[in-house]
Amino acid sequence: MLPDRLRGPGRTIESEDAQAFIESAVQTFPHLDPDFVSQLCYELPGHLDQVLPGFDPETYGAFRVTHTAQWVLENLQYFDGRDIFEEWSWHVDRFLNEGQEGSSVIKPMVENKKWPFPPVIVDSRSARGLGLHTSEESYLLIEGTHRVSYLSRLVQLGHIEHMQEVKLIEIRPLGET
Repeated sequence: MLPDRLRGPGRTIESEDAQAFIESAVQTFPHLDPDFVSQLCYELPGHLDQVLPGFDPETYGAFRVTHTAQWVLENLQYFDGRDIFEEWSWHVDRFLNEGQEGSSVIKPMVENKKWPFPPVIVDSRSARGLGLHTSEESYLLIEGTHRVSYLSRLVQLGHIEHMQEVKLIEIRPLGET
């Protein structure tokens, strides 16, 4: 469970107090990436508690890592077993064919060939240690279903190369590299 000092109000990142909250949290816990704090502590604290109830910022960190689009497609699964690669792909088709945005991240992904902020992942071993019941032996997506689904579709359509580097935030025990 998130400690109270990391438990945000569950509002969008555009809220007035968001930046002050993120800066304070990162100052207290410098091993938590600011995008992790904004996504899972400020906007979705209940989601983190539900999915990884054992998360403790005294023993776990959230670190920015780089992988390729291909790695994402081969190694990620959604924490609850849903098909993350097809779930929101229709947004990409609608955007490319009709110009309609399914979410605010799709346009920057099409234009810049990367997501505007990194999805959050955890390896299944760490996830089990944090209270998630899973039999998967892969990396699990905790936050970022739209972004990962969009990436999958954009790779499938040839808009993003398989070897394109992407940033992710990985939750892992402190001291583990």
